[in-house]
Parts: sequence; structure tokens; C-alpha cells
Amino acid sequence: MVCVVLDLRKNNWIPRHEEVKSKTIGKIHIEAENNLGLHPGATASMRNSHDIDGLGGLSAINRPGTGGMMLGCL
Repeated sequence: MVCVVLDLRKNNWIPRHEEVKSKTIGKIHIEAENNLGLHPGATASMRNSHDIDGLGGLSAINRPGTGGMMLGCL
């Protein structure tokens, strides 16, 4: 059995399964773009497009549950 392994290594044996390695976040985003059929850089623009207040359009004044009043003025 050891001889078989040595012969395989000598003949530049390639394993059946690719070695699992960690991916960079950039590679993950590129794969996601390819899988979703988006144009290159689409996820980057999604990540970088924040509203002015940074809360997705919900400022402290019109946040649900505040009744449209400013916090601290209840």
C-alpha cells in the first residue's frame, strides 16, 4: 500500500476532491454576483448606498411607534 502511494505521488497524482480553503469576502461577493446574474460590482454598490441618516430612511422623527413626535418630547 505504501508503494502505491509513493507511485501516485511520483506520477503527480491529483486528489479527487479539491482541498477546502477559506475564501476572501471579495471572492464570495463575486460568486454571489455570478449566481444571481448581476453585473460586476452590483453588490458593492448595494453595500455602499446608504440613506443620508444611515437608518434606511427611518429617522428618529418618523420611526414607527413614536407617533411622529421627536424622542424626548412625549
